[in-house]
Amino acid sequence: MPALAEPSILDVRAIWSSFALMCMRESVSLIRHSCRLGGFGILAGDLRHLASAAASTLVTLMTTDAWPQVRNSVAEFWLRYQPPYSADRLAADLDGANATVARARQVKDRRVENAVAAEWEGRILALLILEPAAAGDLAAVIVRLQPQGARPSESTGFHAGRAAGAGSAWTPSRSIRVPITVIFLIVPIFLVFGVLGITRLIHAGSSAPAVPQATGLGSGQSPPAQSLSPPAQSQSPPAQSQSPPAQSLSPAAQTVVSNTVTSASNLGLTMSVDQIVNNGSTAKVYLCLVNNASDTMTFYAESFQITDDRGLVYSADPSHTWVVGPGAKQQVTVAMKTAIALGHGPLRVEFTIVYGGPGDIAVTGVPSF
Repeated sequence: MPALAEPSILDVRAIWSSFALMCMRESVSLIRHSCRLGGFGILAGDLRHLASAAASTLVTLMTTDAWPQVRNSVAEFWLRYQPPYSADRLAADLDGANATVARARQVKDRRVENAVAAEWEGRILALLILEPAAAGDLAAVIVRLQPQGARPSESTGFHAGRAAGAGSAWTPSRSIRVPITVIFLIVPIFLVFGVLGITRLIHAGSSAPAVPQATGLGSGQSPPAQSLSPPAQSQSPPAQSQSPPAQSLSPAAQTVVSNTVTSASNLGLTMSVDQIVNNGSTAKVYLCLVNNASDTMTFYAESFQITDDRGLVYSADPSHTWVVGPGAKQQVTVAMKTAIALGHGPLRVEFTIVYGGPGDIAVTGVPSF
């Protein structure tokens, strides 16, 4: 076998220089991106904490005497950074959430409050990701809306400050700011030393085969090396014989129970059953929920069930909750506890309880294979 050509020191240095330059360029890009977000400490996790604090404050002040002021402050902040957003639609969303929380507090159902807070946390986080400059104004709104005596900076980890001659600025705690700065400065150094070590190994390894080649030709050890090739080939049939069992498991992985879209409507709510699929011993139901009413509707998985033509009822995993705002459309995947028996259609798919909506909704006549 011909010996591999040994790379020159100029080639090794060129490879190392190109890779090190790329690492430094990526590090500078990360630093610029962090500065654009307002500092090294303002990362996605910090924005999520700020969105969570804002949503918690918003839901806490619902149904209180301060709600009109809260509603106006949130609307003013939202429309400042999302001008295309309709003021009437935003007011309807806030009033719908307030009404939902009011009904939940009457029956002392904390799950509905948590669901409304989660919905607004997601909407606020999406706005902050699109408009990072809004973080300072949002922090100022949280401080302004806090009741007297409350200290939001201790509970949320954020505070609003005012720089000289500048507007409100959102500043994360220094316990987050310092480690991120150190990481951005140290990572390029480790990358450079790592690349240097790899190139040295490549350079040392490429020159090593010259000694084994000389000893192989002089000592006559080439026949034992060739005699090992038949055992290596004799092991290939067992490896191929194991492939059919692995392929035989794939057809049984999923079974379609129904793929005919069937819908039903009740007092402004439309539910469509798009598909039902068995996945081993469990099943998944793919739904589409459309809220054409003026109130926010909440759906709990524990109130979802499927009934076949024998009257057998299949229950869902109760660990999921969905909130659909006015005029909204949402795709929902419901996980069932057990698989759905085939050949026992038509099926009845329903939510026995719908909070803030018509009370319940059922889709009948869903065909089954």
